[in-house]
Amino acid sequence: LSLGLGLGAMSLAGDVTGNTAYKLMIGAVEVSPLAIATLVGIVLNLVIPADKKDDVK
Repeated sequence: LSLGLGLGAMSLAGDVTGNTAYKLMIGAVEVSPLAIATLVGIVLNLVIPADKKDDVK
């Protein structure tokens, strides 16, 4: 979540200042901060999955 918010803030700063150095661009297309945060979340969930503990005694 913090990654998406940080990238979103950088993208907004790029929109306000008109500077594309703050944006993640591939060619002339801006990559969505939400898409990047989603992909990072999926990868982290695959690498570090949540523990599934059985509380049955």
